[in-house]
Amino acid sequence: MSLKNNIPLAHGLGSNSAAIFGGLIAANVYLGFPLSADGLLKMTVELEGHPDNVAPAFFGGVVICSQSDFRYAKLPTFDHDVVLAIPDFEVKTS
Repeated sequence: MSLKNNIPLAHGLGSNSAAIFGGLIAANVYLGFPLSADGLLKMTVELEGHPDNVAPAFFGGVVICSQSDFRYAKLPTFDHDVVLAIPDFEVKTS
């Protein structure tokens, strides 16, 4: 099994969240779906620690969330192009 993650590491785009979430999805499938979607989301947040990165990896698109009580809302999609500026240097979460 392999997981391909094209999100650049240490550039503030949530590569860790996407990798953790991908691994948990694969494990959940392998084990016969013991975790609900909510359970997967909570476990990913516990492992990663940053719901602002986890929620978009989980839902896709633009998601806003609260760190203190982990409430979230997925914003409606829009029909516009999105441009990301990715720095050529690492940006550590800390």
